[in-house]
Amino acid sequence: MKSPAWFPSPGSWMSAILLTLLMSAIAFVIKLTSEPVGQFLEQNLSTRLRWSLAALSILLPILVIAVTHHLLHLYLDRFFPDTQSPEMGRTEGFFPGLMSWWEGMYGWLVIFVSTTVTIAIIAAFFPFDSSGYAFLYYMQTLFAWDDPKHLLSAPVIGRTIIAAYLYQFEHLVRRRWKNDRHNTHSRR
Repeated sequence: MKSPAWFPSPGSWMSAILLTLLMSAIAFVIKLTSEPVGQFLEQNLSTRLRWSLAALSILLPILVIAVTHHLLHLYLDRFFPDTQSPEMGRTEGFFPGLMSWWEGMYGWLVIFVSTTVTIAIIAAFFPFDSSGYAFLYYMQTLFAWDDPKHLLSAPVIGRTIIAAYLYQFEHLVRRRWKNDRHNTHSRR
């Protein structure tokens, strides 16, 4: 029995779970390096340059996701060539290609949207007392990317489910675009 188109495919689930794990690794590295890097930057750079670097660091996950995607597909091309999708093509070279950069940008969008929707759900439906401590606890578990004990918390699972649906949305858009392109070329 085939599942409905709106239900995330195994590939969408895999992308969402890998993105959650990758963001956990990124958060862990940031936690380890933020204090020494911050001290170095404070001592050696002007305030204006530090603010510029801070603004650009928001885009860092795009680079990390693109490079990770590229390296993963280099590995898959070498050891499991039959697993690649036709539109991906053969991954070559040291620098990420167009599809890897797309995955980096879309991954960052998925992180932002899934986190925002999860915050809205937590604020609307989860019980919290008037002091807001329970709400702060939910927020801490949602943003504790680097703590493995929070990987199976309700907020992180919710964010991963939302991410899987966003990846399924991308899959459906690509499939529709591919079919429309095929139909346009077959009419000529």
